[in-house]
Amino acid sequence: MISHSSKFKIRWDLFIILLVLYSCIHIPFEIAFDNDRFNFERAKIVGYIIDCFFLVDLLFNFRTTYINLKTGQEVYEPKKIVLNYVLHWRFWVDLLAILPFELIYNLISGSKKSSFSFRVFDVMKLIRLLRLGRIITYLKFK
Repeated sequence: MISHSSKFKIRWDLFIILLVLYSCIHIPFEIAFDNDRFNFERAKIVGYIIDCFFLVDLLFNFRTTYINLKTGQEVYEPKKIVLNYVLHWRFWVDLLAILPFELIYNLISGSKKSSFSFRVFDVMKLIRLLRLGRIITYLKFK
C-alpha cells in the first residue's frame, strides 16, 4: 500500500503535474501541425511514454490509501480503496486521459497514418488538466 501522505506519493504527484503541463503544450502542438511537414516521431514516442506514466499513476491510485471523510481515518483496505477510486469520477477521467485514441484508430483501420479529423480526438487527453486540481488539493492537505 502507498500512503497518501508519503514522500514517495508527494514526489510522484509533482512528477505527474510536470507531465500534465508538458501534455498541455505537446498535444495542441501535435494536432495543430501537419505530420507531413514536420517529423513528430520523437514527440509521438515521448507522448506514448507519458501515457505509460499516466497508466502507472492509474495503477498507483488503486493502491493508494485515502482519508474517510466521515471518520477521518486513513483507509488501508484494498477493496475499499478500489471501490472508492472506481465509483468516483476520478477513475473515469484518468482512464479517458490515458487512452491512445490515435493508436487505437490506426490498429482498427490498419493504416499508419491517421486522418486529421480523428487526431482531434487526442484533444481528449487534455482531460489530464482535471487531475491538476485534484493533485494540488491533495498536496495542500498533506
